[in-house]
Amino acid sequence: MKHAFETREIPLKLLTLHPDNVRAGSGAGYGEDQIAPLAANIAECGLLQPLLVAPVKTDGGPDVWGVLAGGRRLAALNMLAADKSVKGYTGSMMVPCRIVPETQAAQVTLSYSENALQLPMDALDRYEAFAAMRAKDGADVATIARRFAITERAVKEALRLGNIHPDLRQAHRNGGLSLEALKAFDAHPDPVVQMEAYEALSEHGVSRVQDWSVRNYFSGRYVRVGDALGQVVLEGYKAAGGQIIADLIEEDSVLSDRALVDKVLADCLSDVADARREALGLAWSDYLLKPDWELTHKYGRVYPEPVELEGDAKAQADKITDRILEIEDLYDQHDDDDDAQQALHDEYIALSDQLNDMTTGYSVINAGLGGVLAIWSSREISFYDGMVRPEDMPDRSPSQGASDTGADGAQQSEDTAVQDKWSEKLKADMAHIRTRSIGLALAQTPQLARDYADYALIRSILKPYSSYDIGTTLRGEAGSSRMAEAEGCLKAIEDTYLALSEQLALGWLDLTGADGFAAFRALSEQERAALVAYAVAQTLKPTLSSKAPDAVRGIVEAEALPNIRDVWTPDEGYFGRLTKPALLSILKTDIGMAAQAETYEKSKKSEIVDYMHALFAAPFATLSAEQRARVDTWAPKAMQTAIAAGDAHDGTRVASDPDTAEQQDAVEG
Repeated sequence: MKHAFETREIPLKLLTLHPDNVRAGSGAGYGEDQIAPLAANIAECGLLQPLLVAPVKTDGGPDVWGVLAGGRRLAALNMLAADKSVKGYTGSMMVPCRIVPETQAAQVTLSYSENALQLPMDALDRYEAFAAMRAKDGADVATIARRFAITERAVKEALRLGNIHPDLRQAHRNGGLSLEALKAFDAHPDPVVQMEAYEALSEHGVSRVQDWSVRNYFSGRYVRVGDALGQVVLEGYKAAGGQIIADLIEEDSVLSDRALVDKVLADCLSDVADARREALGLAWSDYLLKPDWELTHKYGRVYPEPVELEGDAKAQADKITDRILEIEDLYDQHDDDDDAQQALHDEYIALSDQLNDMTTGYSVINAGLGGVLAIWSSREISFYDGMVRPEDMPDRSPSQGASDTGADGAQQSEDTAVQDKWSEKLKADMAHIRTRSIGLALAQTPQLARDYADYALIRSILKPYSSYDIGTTLRGEAGSSRMAEAEGCLKAIEDTYLALSEQLALGWLDLTGADGFAAFRALSEQERAALVAYAVAQTLKPTLSSKAPDAVRGIVEAEALPNIRDVWTPDEGYFGRLTKPALLSILKTDIGMAAQAETYEKSKKSEIVDYMHALFAAPFATLSAEQRARVDTWAPKAMQTAIAAGDAHDGTRVASDPDTAEQQDAVEG
């Protein structure tokens, strides 16, 4: 039965939400973020749809009209009426309404019908609507954004779908391509390139065309202007005449010549590495376009040593030191002034860096050995100073043994044991972090990972220690996985794992049977090696270092990650879980900062945690060479890899003593 309701204009101040409105029970109603876009649209275009209302009796007051359908429109009108800057919207304004007679039954049904039976617009509908507004209404991007209270970027992103190849849009409408996969194709603004990507990805079946596979396809071949890499190479790329494929959103335009991008990046890395080499007085500089653990873990390293200052230089250094100490006192006096504390912090960092540059430097011997490696690490340029090439490293004899100044070789005292008294939960958590750190290195060392995997799998077949009734004697399972709420250094580790996983060739996993096996066998050697390395990394079981680790696991750990500190740095998340005596013991016994430990004996644990976090995050310039070496290399005994823990087959040391070592002792292997 059709209802023809009377249309009437009613003053806004006489309208309220009807008790039978199906949204009337939803707490405080709509949030401002839900109302504001509609209010902006009504201010631009007027109220396009009347409210559905019915009379409501009140006790003693004037009769009002209850809104059965259109509660958000009513809230938007009230928002406009309350805004004095918007003209024409007041409590007395007349609002078009459709009247439901008092005799009409099923008012709740009417309210639900209008609220529930509307279909939202999908992404392609939005594109077509915005495109029509531009073509037929003459509305530009800014006007569309203002009318619907959305950002201009949101409008541009909707319009960008129109630049996706028509065949791909049709595939989505036919149900053969998900919306997320469709949107992933706008990573490249050229429809021809989009179709090439689709055809390449769907070669082994349409099921391989997923959003992640599309993103991986483009990220490996093209660079966007707005990417970190794009920003670094953009000017050089333009100067070299590189082609830029324009996008509606400028930062999403594409640098299409990947070979030229790599050449410009190589030139940039070479220039900055050489400039840093010259500033540090080192012998050589080099660069890598991406991290290569298998290569860099073979390098040694030398470190700056204290420089004796005289005359004006010494006076200036003393002046800077006095100001640094003054800042430390002033910082606590501005607990309620964040701006003042930030200014003091910035000055402290700048002065500390200046003092460090003045008071430390490489010895003549070390400067002749060391160099600078500039490595592009996906988001920024990382510098590795004092690196020593494998061919330049002095020979070591096994008799040299471990240093007595490192984290494990620090002179023992009764206080030392307290820092090793971990709760079972802390042991489990630190074992997880240690294993994920080693796994991250192993995931980027394919050959070592393959050797380890082949050994483990073949040994389990030839000399089984257990059996599984699963139709095959070969079995693998994850030994560790991503924590849902990783924080601090672990979050950085897990984010890198995620970045690695996004680069893997995983399309064959979506296929089954012979098709899946054929797709896997078609992978390149490099793709398969990366998969093996990543998979083997996931099989590592969380363990802490022990006095007698498994020999094979120990060798793998030591080769993959000789120094746990290359991946993990002790931070507030770790220090906050230790006792106050343990923190003071680390500071006094392991780091050799007895005076500071004594100073903090009466301080709150939280203050010591903050100090330790800052010390390890950016070692203070006021540290002695020995203290700095200890801070740079220290890790809890249980976190160290086999070699660092003193169980290495070749006797490699944790750190050298720069005050007494000869040339070969100055190099960290």
